[in-house]
Amino acid sequence: MLSAVAIANRIAACESLTITEGLTVLADTAVTAATGDVTIYFRKGFFYGYASFSGGVPTANVAALYIGKSVTYLPDIINPGEAVLIEAPLGTKYRLADIKFKGTAGDGLFYSVV
Repeated sequence: MLSAVAIANRIAACESLTITEGLTVLADTAVTAATGDVTIYFRKGFFYGYASFSGGVPTANVAALYIGKSVTYLPDIINPGEAVLIEAPLGTKYRLADIKFKGTAGDGLFYSVV
């Protein structure tokens, strides 16, 4: 059992994380990057099939999205209103701009990454 001091020391030693969130809506059916910002990196990201938000409440896409880490291969499917988790191997991180997706024009990809 850890003492309160030991727990406090472990918490103080933790790295602080920035949560980055955004929504990218498809203009057409072409493969699109999750973001154009090449400076955002993440270790763990949740990606949702949402087309928009109103008052903080999401509106689900009308069709499935296909998502992956390259323009050539989009192996994961996000059904409307559902999510997938993409997690980098321990000690590494992914660049958010390298996450690509494809779907129906007007549908979107909401991401929440750390």
